[in-house]
Amino acid sequence: MRFAPSPTGFLHVGSARTFIFNWLYARHNHGNLVLRLDDTDVERNTEASVQSIFEGLRWLGLDWDEEYKQSERLDLHRRQAEAIFARDLPIATLLQHTQATTISPPRRGVAL
Repeated sequence: MRFAPSPTGFLHVGSARTFIFNWLYARHNHGNLVLRLDDTDVERNTEASVQSIFEGLRWLGLDWDEEYKQSERLDLHRRQAEAIFARDLPIATLLQHTQATTISPPRRGVAL
């Protein structure tokens, strides 16, 4: 399971709830739980927010198996995207989708 909060503020109760459900599922199924900080919003991310997330989860008595920041994996994502484009996979997928789906323009006088 994965939990990917954005460190732009304090741990939100909804985020804590999501983490609890993911934690319960991972532990029940003997799986791993990854805490991936979605820190790609460089202008709004703060170290205080990161620490708030860690402290909030620890206060709840929850742990995780792995943690990393999304920004630390940009090279990995770039290499994977380049490999996909090198094999023309996005183009093939797009063509399959557009051939299978016909989108009609809206008719005049019909409210959408």
